[in-house]
Amino acid sequence: MSNEQKSFTMDKKKVLALLILFLTISLIVIYRTPRVEATNTTNPKFVLASWDYPDEYGQGILQIQVEENSTGSWEPVELRDHSKSQDYEWNASLFIRLRIWTWLNNSVVGAVDLDDGENYQRLNATVTAINGTTVFNQQNLTFFVSYDTENPMWLYQHYVVLDFLPDYNQIYTATVTYEVFHESASGYGSSYLHTCSDTNNMTYSSDGGLDPTDYGIGSNGSVVEAWIVPDSVADEYVIYKLEFTNIANTDGDVNVTARYRVEDGFTAFRFDLYYDDATSESTGIQTSQTWTNVTIDAENGKTLDYILLRCDDNPNTVTSGNRSIYIDFIEITSETGSLTYLVDDWNEVSIATLYFRVSFHPWGFDTALIILGLCMIPASTIYLVFGGRKNLSSDKVFYFLIAFILGWGLVIAGILP
Repeated sequence: MSNEQKSFTMDKKKVLALLILFLTISLIVIYRTPRVEATNTTNPKFVLASWDYPDEYGQGILQIQVEENSTGSWEPVELRDHSKSQDYEWNASLFIRLRIWTWLNNSVVGAVDLDDGENYQRLNATVTAINGTTVFNQQNLTFFVSYDTENPMWLYQHYVVLDFLPDYNQIYTATVTYEVFHESASGYGSSYLHTCSDTNNMTYSSDGGLDPTDYGIGSNGSVVEAWIVPDSVADEYVIYKLEFTNIANTDGDVNVTARYRVEDGFTAFRFDLYYDDATSESTGIQTSQTWTNVTIDAENGKTLDYILLRCDDNPNTVTSGNRSIYIDFIEITSETGSLTYLVDDWNEVSIATLYFRVSFHPWGFDTALIILGLCMIPASTIYLVFGGRKNLSSDKVFYFLIAFILGWGLVIAGILP
């Protein structure tokens, strides 16, 4: 290689070194220059991922307000409702509080006032990291205030402090679940049948004009017997309540059948079907002394709640004897062959999921700049003096200056706010 070619090669290296120096300093200046819009991109960003609202009764999480405590008190950052999906930024060095607004339908739960309505709802909050680790979990968030806004809808506020500090370079999922305790469909079955092999679910309800020793109920293993011992010309009777899981007559084809007989011509049987709205239907007085089926066609759209079984003297002037009714079975069926059973349980009516990401901590990048710069400054000096004066050349001085200036540039960039 000629000296001219070698000199040209060295010039290209110098140009490349200067270009690297220029680009590095430019990137540092861009990184350190304040933005026109004061936005800290290293803060976590909350993103609304999903939101179920409302349920069929108008219940659910209406809004979530995110709050921070940089001033020593909780201040709102942003108010969110189910229609929004924008993201917003967060200071990762601060704790987070969520204030949640919820709707409750008091006609569904049967609450008598706002305080009672609080007993029928609960909110749970869980925060998990990207690796699946749960970093925060709280059941039954703290109640704050309630409003009787538009009957039957009541508005409540709860809040929860997410008692953890987010880590930088991490992704979190925050889930808030709202549950309401009310009756709902739990499944389907072909029919309800009480075989009367025992008196399970049959309890005393009331009596008329009888002493406790003058009535009773029992089963011989296949038939239930209820009896009274009348001793007055007034109407005397005993009523037993048959409880069962509520059944919705949504298709209008549910009926209730009892197979019964009475002991003699001085005894009467009757059963009344009650719905969950306190209305009822009755078979009226039944007096068959042979086994007979008697049926009530349940009212369409109503929910069957319980049955009252009545043993009565007939006529009221009967004043002696042991008067019994016998029940072989009680069955609830539908023409379509299936029943919708309802139970009181905690029902998930609304769930909100938020994601938030925390980027790389800026202090870590600044520290890396300082460390790298502090390494380059002495390294450049060692490179210059290594080998003594005999190895000193203009190229060596050039590269020393490049490394030395770049080292100080990194240190200054790391120190500047």
